[in-house]
Amino acid sequence: MHKPTFPLAEGQCPELSFATIPYITIPYEPLKPMTLRDPIKPKLTQTDVVPLSIDRDGDTTIVIKWSDDTTTRWTTPQLRKACPCATCREKKRGEAEKADAKGKLVGLPVLSAAEARPLTIESMRPVGSYAYNIAFSDGHGSGIFPFVLLHEGP
Repeated sequence: MHKPTFPLAEGQCPELSFATIPYITIPYEPLKPMTLRDPIKPKLTQTDVVPLSIDRDGDTTIVIKWSDDTTTRWTTPQLRKACPCATCREKKRGEAEKADAKGKLVGLPVLSAAEARPLTIESMRPVGSYAYNIAFSDGHGSGIFPFVLLHEGP
């Protein structure tokens, strides 16, 4: 194997081995100890809290009691708006883009019969040990709601 000469001509690609790569010396400075005035609260992970019970409060609200002694209340419209599925994320992004395009005409949405009825939760199914799949009365049922999202509340 031959040693390349530096600088190389434009378009020239040498064969390199570890022996031909020059060493670079980087000065080392030891890290200084950090002092914190306020303790950092660790971000919750999907397995830190689990729901102990989920109860309905009327037709349009659920109440979730958690293993850390907190309770969250979600209305059906809040859950539907917070849906993390790809379809809903794209729809929210499209609405944001339309809102940014001021002065342009925007058509009115056409609602299906299911979308025109009052929104309710049809079912909640566990997904593994980290989330729930929630199906709504408007026919939408692809959202997987992680415990962390449900715990944070609306």
